[in-house]
Amino acid sequence: MLEGIKKLRVIGLIIEEIYSDFARDMIRSIQGAMTQHENLRLVVLEGKRIRPDESDNIVAYNDTYNTIHNFCALCDFDGFIIHPGSLFLNRTSTGAENDKIRKIPKVYIAANIENEVCVNFDNESGIREAIDYLINGKGCSDICMLGGRDNNIDAALRKKIFIKCLEENEIPYSEEKYQKTDMSEFCVEEAGALLDRNPGVEAIFCVNDASAKGLYRAMKQRNLEPGRDIYVFGFDNTHLADELQPTLSSVGAYGITPGAMALELLVKMMDEEEVHSELIPTRLYGRESYDYEMYDDPTPGRKAKSEDYVNKMFDECFYRYKNITFNREMINLKKLFGEIGRGIFDAIRNSYLSPEDAAVLERKIDRFFEKGAIEYTDAAKFLRSIEKMQTGLNMLQCSDGTKIMISKLFMRMKDRAIINLAKQKTYLTRIHNVKRNMLQNFLVAGTVYAENIDDGMQPLIKNLSLLGLENSILYVFDEHVRFKAGELPQFPETIRLRAIIRNGELFLPSKERMNCLIKTLFYRDELGQGDEAYAIYPLFCSNLIYGVMLSRISNEIFDRGEFLALQLSRTLYINDMSTNK
Repeated sequence: MLEGIKKLRVIGLIIEEIYSDFARDMIRSIQGAMTQHENLRLVVLEGKRIRPDESDNIVAYNDTYNTIHNFCALCDFDGFIIHPGSLFLNRTSTGAENDKIRKIPKVYIAANIENEVCVNFDNESGIREAIDYLINGKGCSDICMLGGRDNNIDAALRKKIFIKCLEENEIPYSEEKYQKTDMSEFCVEEAGALLDRNPGVEAIFCVNDASAKGLYRAMKQRNLEPGRDIYVFGFDNTHLADELQPTLSSVGAYGITPGAMALELLVKMMDEEEVHSELIPTRLYGRESYDYEMYDDPTPGRKAKSEDYVNKMFDECFYRYKNITFNREMINLKKLFGEIGRGIFDAIRNSYLSPEDAAVLERKIDRFFEKGAIEYTDAAKFLRSIEKMQTGLNMLQCSDGTKIMISKLFMRMKDRAIINLAKQKTYLTRIHNVKRNMLQNFLVAGTVYAENIDDGMQPLIKNLSLLGLENSILYVFDEHVRFKAGELPQFPETIRLRAIIRNGELFLPSKERMNCLIKTLFYRDELGQGDEAYAIYPLFCSNLIYGVMLSRISNEIFDRGEFLALQLSRTLYINDMSTNK
């Protein structure tokens, strides 16, 4: 079965907490870059950070969860992209197996490892841009920083750059202006301490977007609003930045993302080309918490730049679009937006827009949003940009009739954006309710309640599709593996394929297909031979490991993959205990 797909190259992505905005943006950017290559498959092996301040149960859960990293040595991989926060290779294997891993090409993200290829942000360019404008454009002089962990390379560097930028502008720095955090959204207490020490603070730089969420909560407790009372900006420019209210200004990659760059370097390494570590340019993406624009208004004196303006507006307002994975059914939304923008600016330039041309532009606007543009947008910024263009239109020299028709086009764009946002929220609420009911039905139907059942897996497998997974594979060991903290788990060489869910439909493999070598696990074609990305989840309860769930990456997996794996694991455990009394 493997002969036809052995040309496939499998890349492992080692990263923490797949549900985080940082992780999902990283994965999406790698997927987008994969479209430029053939026969690549991405497998995400999520890790858990062990925090000493957590309960024994959580530490034990995370430690057992991290046994998924042992698959790095057990399975065949052609390359790795590694974010060091995942604590990769601390306990994956021993001896010859570690030698095997060391020989596999690797690219590290956000790391500074001697003799390794690393991709890092050029932290200074974006931070400097943000702070210089705060000081010289906004007149701020009391600026603080909500920082990160001492052992995080980026956090330490961002603090150093922050201090440097202040001192270069002759603003004194003291440790009272800085507060360390764990870089998570739960840093409310630390953020509050920073605010209380600095009652006159005018602006705060957050080491990442997640910590900014903690700051928002601390500010709300003190009746302070980002952007109105204190300018706030973060780092990473994740989805979270435009989900927060008010939306968060954030420093992010400019031109190419770290994930996309890491993939390009890794592919060259796998092709035995020489590569070197790279720095990713950064810039500030302004939003409501700190208003800042990267592109100018197309005033009458800049008519020749209207096309450049439209492109920059799209990149600013629909910045997620560059990370998407294209397929043949998709249309080029940037090209369509450019056609709309050029049509409007041509009408302004010619001081004329015919009803026929206006109707064509209306249809293009409708199609733009019908094809999912709202999924990639910073909605608040897009609406503000449209309002600015409407305001600028009144200053331009064109007929009143043309102004009215163009104004209607702008209104149509705003209306379609608002309507599609509302539809999206309604759809997500409905889907959430459906999935919740499906899970409840699975927990009831998939659990063995009667005694003397020959195969306790049968009820579970028969009802597996009720979990709500669209594309997943269930692999189970013949016997559970018992894990002991501080020791390497003894996984067998084979694992049994028990069920396949493809596009929501359940398939049960024949006995001949069930037996699988673990080393070839990621080269198998149960979900097809397309270039796809998957996440692998360990299935365990207490210290008993039952197998793995391999799921194609989707928003559902980002949001609920670990939760669904946990529910599946508990059902396996209950059935195991019921049938082996």
